[in-house]
Amino acid sequence: MVWLWARFGQYYGGKAKRKLGDIGGDTFRVWQSSLKCFGAEQVKAGFKATILRDDTWPPELQEFIRLCVDNNPQASHAEFLRLPAHKATRESAAPHREKLRALLR
Repeated sequence: MVWLWARFGQYYGGKAKRKLGDIGGDTFRVWQSSLKCFGAEQVKAGFKATILRDDTWPPELQEFIRLCVDNNPQASHAEFLRLPAHKATRESAAPHREKLRALLR
């Protein structure tokens, strides 16, 4: 993940920091958690596809995930099906709701 943040910084300069924040920040941790099911090659393929899309700003997380999957021949949706199922309860979701509320304030 640090590798990806460094590459975003090299490619997009200050725009990456303004949009994504610092290594270890909130956005970094969300991306890290969301991309943990991807291998290094998939993330590299996603970054290469990011550059090829020829945009002046780094992608949103959802777009980057799509780029990782769509531009890597080894990637498959089966990886997502192997993720453990999680049934959220009102109690287990409470801390996440509070974090979201704090971010939206």
